[in-house]
Amino acid sequence: MDVRRIVVGSALAVGVGVAGMIGAGAVSAAPGISYDGGPGDPVGIGDNSATGAQADASNDNRALAISVFRPAAATAVGQNRTGNTVIALDGTAGFLKDYIDPYTGDHDNLVVASNGNAAIHGEWNNVYVSGSTVSNLPVATYPDGSQAFAYGRGLPGLPNIVVAVCGQRLAGSEIVFDVSGSVFCQP
Repeated sequence: MDVRRIVVGSALAVGVGVAGMIGAGAVSAAPGISYDGGPGDPVGIGDNSATGAQADASNDNRALAISVFRPAAATAVGQNRTGNTVIALDGTAGFLKDYIDPYTGDHDNLVVASNGNAAIHGEWNNVYVSGSTVSNLPVATYPDGSQAFAYGRGLPGLPNIVVAVCGQRLAGSEIVFDVSGSVFCQP
């Protein structure tokens, strides 16, 4: 059995269920699914334009984007980024750029965003976002407006877990990860 097929099937089933629970809102995207298992062209079904689903992954990374009601983008690209799985359902999931060191070293992370945005920096992080915005905490802002971010790190086998729903932190360190939002969650 192909592990990639299990991940894609599970993400679709879980993501569609979560979107139904938090409210889909107005339709503003064309439905689409895009999967990139590493270098090369992503495989897509439906709308794979900027208004649908777009996945992009470099060597030894995987990205899955599913747009149902809103555009979705999953990105796992960059130097020294390996072993990452990024999944976005009607949201955006990917990485922050560390402006101090262009060779970021982001690896072995799982980033899942449903109806929200998740951008992380570090290693061995598991980040789950529903209707929120999560990123590592900015530690410096430079004159050109660029920022450096705290480095989130778990341990192999003991990942750093961050969970945020509708702008509320359910797990994760406030010192390393910033949660904001109520991005798409409506009462």
